[in-house]
Amino acid sequence: MKTLVTLVIFVLATALCCLAQSRLDSLISLRKTNFLEGKLPTWYTPGHQAVAADFQQLITEAITYYEKRYEVQFRVKLIVLDSSQWLTEILPYGFVFFGRGWIVMNAGMNYATFKKVYKTEQYINELDAALAREHVKPETMITAFLKFYSIHELGHYFLGKLTNAKSPDAWTGEFSASYFAYEFLLNNRPAELKPFELFCQADKDYYNPLFSSIADFNQKYTGTGVENYLWYHSNFYFLVKALYTCHRQNFVPMFERNFPKSATSTFTTEDIITTLDVDCNGSVRKWVAELEARAKKR
Repeated sequence: MKTLVTLVIFVLATALCCLAQSRLDSLISLRKTNFLEGKLPTWYTPGHQAVAADFQQLITEAITYYEKRYEVQFRVKLIVLDSSQWLTEILPYGFVFFGRGWIVMNAGMNYATFKKVYKTEQYINELDAALAREHVKPETMITAFLKFYSIHELGHYFLGKLTNAKSPDAWTGEFSASYFAYEFLLNNRPAELKPFELFCQADKDYYNPLFSSIADFNQKYTGTGVENYLWYHSNFYFLVKALYTCHRQNFVPMFERNFPKSATSTFTTEDIITTLDVDCNGSVRKWVAELEARAKKR
């Protein structure tokens, strides 16, 4: 079963775009859903209106924030599905994604399901201890986790469609979407970040990765496996925090300037690190060195 899930995730990396273009709308049309009007049209599995409305409000706030900052217009839709209606033709339940203008979110899960989906066995004791120490309920952490990645998925749309930037590789594509989420939440809903950061810290510190290099992430992407892929993302969160201290709300203009869609040259990882570290006092290079040292300790 583990091999099957990993294979499905790996296939996503190369086939989701084509699949989404040809099948996502039709697959969604087969679901029996209710509808919430608004700036962000939202469909949801009956019985989950409160969850859908919560996601709709959050993502709408992010859309409004970035439309005002950059004078752009978002054209996206949201669907919130429970396990009975999930798009298992594309991904196992629990893994949120973006495709063909759709942000696809799950309707939530209990802690047991969360641990099973995201394979937290290696660091669950440390995560439980951190949650207890900070008096954060697991359900609060799960909600914060899903909310962060709902904005992360919106970030993929924004950076790909509404800016002049083009991410030069998978690494920059993923952490830039997390920067998008971090900037919005920090400036509008900072309380949402604490429970999510507790998760990222436990994952970052106590998961023992098989892969930890930027090259492995770029080459294998989700093929690193569910646990390892999530570990990279937990590390990206702390890279984003470091970048924010020096770029703050100027990250998108910097990203557009240095990695424009019109670029014809290829950017190496070294080029990217050097560019990002301008005015950042080597914090990106330090983060990369610490990241890549992890798998060497196995």
